[in-house]
Amino acid sequence: MKIIIMRHGQATLSNNDQVLTNKGILESTKVAEEINRKYKITRAFISPKTRAQQTAHIVLSKVQGKVIREILPELVPQGDPLTFRAYLDAVCNFEDVVLIVSHLPLVSELCYEFTSHQDFGPDFVTSSAFLLDYNGEIAIPEHFFKPQNEYWYN
Repeated sequence: MKIIIMRHGQATLSNNDQVLTNKGILESTKVAEEINRKYKITRAFISPKTRAQQTAHIVLSKVQGKVIREILPELVPQGDPLTFRAYLDAVCNFEDVVLIVSHLPLVSELCYEFTSHQDFGPDFVTSSAFLLDYNGEIAIPEHFFKPQNEYWYN
């Protein structure tokens, strides 16, 4: 299974909510294009926060075909990575390409959890995404997408 852990795009406060800025939209679009050029997302798990939902919409609007989407309260910034991992293990198949859109610090904590406490992941700037290859026990870092550039992890 491929897991793409993505931090939401740059956001600003608007009417008591945080929404993507124009820069956040542009950065998320650039990363979305790179992800979708290389991978076909089959499932998406998204934080209920507006900025994460907007980011996910940008990424998923570029996917050809059906994507199973779920908004999960566990993906808020203070969410529990163990709870989310158990849920992902229960509902996903090894053929899935999973997109997770969340926030700091949870995106780093998810990397740490999936890599069996080996890697907190890279510096998650806004709109960045970290690709892991997950065998059901441990995930191996493969690729990091950033709005400015990207690099292969291995």
